[in-house]
Amino acid sequence: MNTKIDINADIGEGYGHFIVGQDELIVPWLSSANIAVGMHAGDPMVLGKTLELCQRNKVAVGAHPGYMDLHNFGRRSIKMSTSDFESLILYQLGAFKALCDFKGLNFHHVKPHGALYNDLASDLELSRHFISIVQAFDPELYVYGLPSSCIEEACHQSKIKFVSEVFLDRQYTPEGRLVPRTSENAVIHDVDVMIERMVKWLDTGLMRTVSGEYITLAGDTICIHGDQLQGGMIAEKLVHSLQSKSITIETL
Repeated sequence: MNTKIDINADIGEGYGHFIVGQDELIVPWLSSANIAVGMHAGDPMVLGKTLELCQRNKVAVGAHPGYMDLHNFGRRSIKMSTSDFESLILYQLGAFKALCDFKGLNFHHVKPHGALYNDLASDLELSRHFISIVQAFDPELYVYGLPSSCIEEACHQSKIKFVSEVFLDRQYTPEGRLVPRTSENAVIHDVDVMIERMVKWLDTGLMRTVSGEYITLAGDTICIHGDQLQGGMIAEKLVHSLQSKSITIETL
């Protein structure tokens, strides 16, 4: 049984006067946070305020880069040239680091968002390219991603620190991949089911798939989606449930 776990959330996804999620309620329960950097969501002002929120709550912060796709919330795969892809990722990492440095925060990790996350899980060549960019930018950064995937392999090949991630509210295929969001059963909405499956997974290492069978799933961190309508309540309930099992919540 796991005795400690990191809990992260995708946050900072609003822009302008458009508010997304319950960041103020979610962040106090986290040990790490992935903050949008303006491509799929977020803007400079939201990023700055979200960093300050994490700083007040002593939460480790990481960049959440995605494809330039506001209309689809970064959930559309976009084919790009090598040069354009490098510029896209470096632009987001650089902006994030500049604000971290100015506010006295440590840039802890990188977690790809949405379609980019899925593309990196299944495309080894793209993963190697992405990891080479991260390594050139800062080889000490952690990279969060799907366990037993191409991005994990690319991290190991480049000696980049990989953090395997398990999703609180997403269904898994028997192959250990996320059920595509185009499927109606891709997302779990029952909070009690979410919590129960996390407790069981931490106890046994087994995850129930969408087809009902169990698979072994590695994981160092649990992700809560910040755009959940009841994100704050879900985060609080998860932490209380894990603490009742003597599981410590801490970042890597």
